[in-house]
Amino acid sequence: TGSGSGTVTSVPAGIDCGTDCSESYAASTAVTLTATPANGYAFSAWNGGGCSGTGTCTVTMSQAQSVSATFSLAPTSVLSALSISGGATQLASGSSFTLAATASYSNGSSKAVTPIWSSNSTAVSVSSSGQVTAAQVSINTPVTVTASYTEGGVTRTASLGLTVTASTGARLGSNSVQGSA
Repeated sequence: TGSGSGTVTSVPAGIDCGTDCSESYAASTAVTLTATPANGYAFSAWNGGGCSGTGTCTVTMSQAQSVSATFSLAPTSVLSALSISGGATQLASGSSFTLAATASYSNGSSKAVTPIWSSNSTAVSVSSSGQVTAAQVSINTPVTVTASYTEGGVTRTASLGLTVTASTGARLGSNSVQGSA
């Protein structure tokens, strides 16, 4: 029998519980049961027939046996944080670098994601791929670049503070000396 959502199958064939949860086998037959959870469920445990744990269950038929499989809702993993990598704290006028974003989840996993990028200043432009390009500025300009990512109804943001540094191009001029000898 089963509870929750999933199927139990057997080797030798006969049990396909969902639809056929009972089968007759010859005495001394070793029947191996396998539990497969439905999407969104996890197999929790065996009960009966001398079985326990979450691996396969092998029952030797010496008499009628009753084994149940318990399935439960799989724990969901929730978006817990967003981080930015690949940047620097200073960016020279006219130059660029590319940022990347990584989402972290409540189950400890993480993955690269494509967030919505923005900045609080016209001193930089940020493309949808995370490329940050500095405009020409005449004074050092502080900027915050922000990534925003939503998954499963949860939104997380991360920010990177940087300074766009002013151009320091050489200035050319002429000097003339006048005088009499």
